Amino acid sequence: MAALPPAAPVTQLLDASTLRALDARAAAALLKSLHRHGARSRSQELFAAMRSAPPASPLGALAELYTYTTALSQCASAAQAQALFREMVARGVEPNVHAFSALLGVCAHAGDEEACSWALSSMAASRVAPNAVTCNILVDLYARQGRWREALDLLSRALQGGGAEGGDLGCLKKEELQVGGREHPASPTSHPSAGRAALHAQLRFAEPVAFETRTYDAVLGALSKAGRAREAVRVF
Repeated sequence: MAALPPAAPVTQLLDASTLRALDARAAAALLKSLHRHGARSRSQELFAAMRSAPPASPLGALAELYTYTTALSQCASAAQAQALFREMVARGVEPNVHAFSALLGVCAHAGDEEACSWALSSMAASRVAPNAVTCNILVDLYARQGRWREALDLLSRALQGGGAEGGDLGCLKKEELQVGGREHPASPTSHPSAGRAALHAQLRFAEPVAFETRTYDAVLGALSKAGRAREAVRVF
């Protein structure tokens, strides 16, 4: 990239032989590398070139699931991610759990719960089961907002897999994990989402989800903010 003049189109990096050697995974890796090294505009420019090229051309053929998923994760706003996701679907690219998680991640980072709900409802309608990344995004969102009960309920459902009903998590009973209803007497001030169904209520798990340490760290952080030391000890 350093050898490419600032005004030169990024597609000059890709001659005909390079394009023939690239597949969508390699193109996605290139987009990630450009973004990681501070060339975000170049990454966007390259992906725009892929999208605008004839689908049957070597460059246009690279605009598929892997590159769209990468581009989704690099969106600067929920609205931009939603627009790109709609374009992807209209192009005939079927989203998988990674694409949905990329979309959800941008929406959650923006704190846009309406957009998060749209992403999750689209995921459910497509019958795509969430994975650990999907759940981590929601747990992080809940943790930032101190919504410990929702974080625990999500963990409960994900660890069991299957349907939408949560059950026992450690020593906590199902009724202690209820969300969207009356606040627990010892809970802090209600979050604006109180009284509504939790975001993750739309998710359907095909199998139990295996979480990493960072997920539990986020839940512990939410419990700590809420002064719920007893729940933290009983669960962990």
